Amino acid sequence: MNELLERYIRKQVIETCISMCIKFNQSREETISELIQRFNLTEEDAEEYYDEYCDEAVQQ
Repeated sequence: MNELLERYIRKQVIETCISMCIKFNQSREETISELIQRFNLTEEDAEEYYDEYCDEAVQQ
């Protein structure tokens, strides 16, 4: 599969996970922990995805 498409799909899946965690009232720390476990991310990458998602959500 095209690498660009794979990165796009991965980002969408991670954002969906963040959205579901927020919907079920998980804290930022719990959500980041979930991202680290599910997607084998570093803590820094998980925090970046979370913060980016929240920034985009606020802008909408």
